Amino acid sequence: MCLTVKKQQGTTLLVPVCLLLTLVTAAVVSYSKQLRHHTVSLQRDAQRSELHFTSQASLARTHQALGSTTRWQTALTPSQRSIISEHQKIDIRGATITLFSLSATSADDLSSMSDIQSMSIVRSPVIRAYPTHAAIIAAGMNPTAEMTLTGLPLTRSALWTRDAPAPSEAIQQHCVSSAMTTCQPLTPSYSAFPDDIFTYLFGIPRSVFYAETLPGSDTLTDCGSIASVHTRIIWISGNCHVPVGVQLGSDDNPVLLIVEDGHLSLASGVTVTGMLVTLSRRSELPKDIIQHSTSEIIGAAVVAQNLSARSILRVTYSKTTLTTLQNAAYTQRASFLSGSWHDF
Repeated sequence: MCLTVKKQQGTTLLVPVCLLLTLVTAAVVSYSKQLRHHTVSLQRDAQRSELHFTSQASLARTHQALGSTTRWQTALTPSQRSIISEHQKIDIRGATITLFSLSATSADDLSSMSDIQSMSIVRSPVIRAYPTHAAIIAAGMNPTAEMTLTGLPLTRSALWTRDAPAPSEAIQQHCVSSAMTTCQPLTPSYSAFPDDIFTYLFGIPRSVFYAETLPGSDTLTDCGSIASVHTRIIWISGNCHVPVGVQLGSDDNPVLLIVEDGHLSLASGVTVTGMLVTLSRRSELPKDIIQHSTSEIIGAAVVAQNLSARSILRVTYSKTTLTTLQNAAYTQRASFLSGSWHDF
């Protein structure tokens, strides 16, 4: 409807109010459509983000589950197993390394929108290569330190050192008979010693070998309560005195015991079944490893700190113990393969 308006001068002017209303109405309708479109777009973005995070969470849960078991075929849930599109095993120096290809798909109720993500996971043991000698000395060894190394054939060297503690007659003085058994001759192995024993054994350079790099490790600053620790990877920061009669590890569940920057002493009746690792970071001063005559290490010892003159080390080598430790579920690490993630 158009209105007629009279000016004071008497001239009439037709004001096309109807046209103005039409334009306003069209603008309102256009804005409403844009608002609805923007709202729908926001809702779709939110739904797409939700699907993205759902796929991501599925991959993360499966990633975590693969790192905590060696029997993934039965330990994982059906939904987690369905994400594994492919897997391949590779054996390297006795270590079983498995490559998993994961693919997770999330869709809305109407299947009108979906999110697909894929990634590759490498599951490998913390111990890439188990020791083949009763004792590995990757630091200085005082000539008066006593060692009793057993469990290997007499034709096989029980000691592997970075620097041979020559001469041979002095080396024999390291070998002290004990009540355990006749000691192993300490003729050093002539195999080439690696530049970094931690890279060789664990696949991680010594410079970044910390408790945080080991799955499920428990860090202690005192060994007084070590008997109550239930984890099988134990990291000691500082001195460690294992009390009388404590049994660390067993044939079925051996331990990985790491002592950093500290002296180690094993009281009477103590048995460590597994692998002992000692290392120094803050000081090159010699450290003690002192065992009571009735204490025992079954497995192997890796010494990456200078041994003091009064050190007494007794190791019964056990390949079975070391391979059990290497393949145990609690020593497995599942790592994301860099560059393998895709979002379709």
